[in-house]
Amino acid sequence: MPVVEQHRNTGNIQTSENNNTMCNQQSQSNTNESKKSLKITLMILPVITTIFLTWFGFVLIISLVGKRETHRDKMWYSIAVWVISINYYVNPILYGVFHKDLRDKFRKFIKCV
Repeated sequence: MPVVEQHRNTGNIQTSENNNTMCNQQSQSNTNESKKSLKITLMILPVITTIFLTWFGFVLIISLVGKRETHRDKMWYSIAVWVISINYYVNPILYGVFHKDLRDKFRKFIKCV
């Protein structure tokens, strides 16, 4: 049997069933927010990992090569620049793979072109 409560400030009358319904809706809302948060984290994690690995490779190569001017060092510097450039080519692909809305909009754009 529902318990009837009257709020002091608003004067509204609510039953315990209404309170339970509100709690369930709030709990469901929190669960949905958690799922969205996890989805965003899983989408951004590969992007951040790619950024870290490419910049780490760049810094590592530059640190090992230093400022020497030999032919081999220039080759390693070129490789380091290519490694960092890979990041800029891979990021849009990662966003497309992990983000459904972006993927759908890209397909619509391709169909228009």
